[in-house]
Amino acid sequence: MNHGQSTKSKYDALEAGSGKKTSDIKQLVYPSNLLDSNSGNGQFLLLNFNTIVGTSFRSKATRVENPEVVSGYDQPVINDGNSGSIRRHMRVRHKRSPESIAIMMPETVSTNYGSNWENIELGSAGQMLRTATNLDNLKLSDVKNYALEQMKGATTGLIQAITPINAADAAELFTGTIANPYVEVLFKGVMNREIPLTFTFTPKNNEESLVVREIIRRLKFHMHPEFKYRQSESSYLLNPSTVDLTWMRIDQNAEAVRNAWLWRVSTCAITNVAEDVSGDDGYSVHDDDAPTVIKLDVTLTELEPMHKGRFNDEEDSF
Repeated sequence: MNHGQSTKSKYDALEAGSGKKTSDIKQLVYPSNLLDSNSGNGQFLLLNFNTIVGTSFRSKATRVENPEVVSGYDQPVINDGNSGSIRRHMRVRHKRSPESIAIMMPETVSTNYGSNWENIELGSAGQMLRTATNLDNLKLSDVKNYALEQMKGATTGLIQAITPINAADAAELFTGTIANPYVEVLFKGVMNREIPLTFTFTPKNNEESLVVREIIRRLKFHMHPEFKYRQSESSYLLNPSTVDLTWMRIDQNAEAVRNAWLWRVSTCAITNVAEDVSGDDGYSVHDDDAPTVIKLDVTLTELEPMHKGRFNDEEDSF
């Protein structure tokens, strides 16, 4: 089987009956032998872009690697029935564009999971809650002592408020007593996952240099907002594009499928793009002045937080 046939079979569209015309597809592939099963262990990354409804910009990119392209594994996860995001009810704001990028695996494949718990001082409210849940065991002496301490605190606090005397602080020092702050650790939500992507491009020829430049341009383009009413200036901005990331692999049938060993990723925003063309030995160029080494750091941030429902399928990953 020659390279062209192999590429064609591996580029079989994953969305059967998508109805997309060849002329409508704008997909960038790097490196050029990305879909060879012997290249990168048959693993690669697919990025699909979703543009804001009402955009006045249309990409001028027309490069198509093959008429039958990897067009995306499924709809954005954020739009499915298990999503806890309000955005899934407003998905009309973003529409899948014909632009996509099939690219080598990043240098590191990682993500992070975080939840936010905060120390909260309930103070007197904590005392009231404690008392309210223990009325059967409430003793008169407890009420008396609590009232006495509250009176001391109120008196010294008033003195400190209306005079330069640090009465409340002095009372705490003298008695060695402070009010129980009733500190509780309360759950405040889940932090949205970030997916950091780091690539080092070493284009071998002018064609690959142009592809790398276009990949970086598109990422920058879709990261930024646009003026709503005019392309050059307006009082209002439209949101940037969003992106859907899918970890892909070449299966035994030489077809591109999602790698279920790696986590599904909900629809993301591009929150950082950093480009470095200096290289380890300094800045160097090819004969056409294209950089010989381009390092790219991209950070994607999910638009919805994680929840237990995402981990309910033991045969899939989130």
